[in-house]
Amino acid sequence: MRTTYATLTTPPVSLDQVKAFCRADSDLDDNLLDGLNKSATDEFYSLSGYMPGEWDVEMVEPFAYEVVITTPRPLLPAPTTVAVDGSALTGSQYTYHEATGTLTINAEVPEGQTLAVSFLGVGDKTPPHDITLAILQKVKEAYDYGDNLEWKSVRAFDRIAYRYREDFAH
Repeated sequence: MRTTYATLTTPPVSLDQVKAFCRADSDLDDNLLDGLNKSATDEFYSLSGYMPGEWDVEMVEPFAYEVVITTPRPLLPAPTTVAVDGSALTGSQYTYHEATGTLTINAEVPEGQTLAVSFLGVGDKTPPHDITLAILQKVKEAYDYGDNLEWKSVRAFDRIAYRYREDFAH
């Protein structure tokens, strides 16, 4: 069974944009706003499968000679590293077909090994405006209401995320 680890490295919305949208004048809430921004971006990815911002992705699974990688959207470029049980493979030991997301191992590997494929710096660094606005609205709601935040979510955020999930379904 494949395990995918996705780590947000650079959110699509800058801290300055968040501060302007939330009308936060001081630097006292920078850490809070940055955390809310990353959380909203991560939630968008979780709901839609679309990766706004810049991400590092690692996929780990029991070894197979041909692996069909269900890539997050937008499509991932060639892998940064491919390793079997912690030993990196060279470019001649595997072939990645970007159009289909298929990774073929060209090396002899004993059964029972674990395959890890890493993609660094992937995602949509300049997502469409509706995604940026949805993230900003989610951050502003959490910033404005704090502990009094209602359980229900920002409906526009959910609608946009679900629309992208339908558009980028794997």
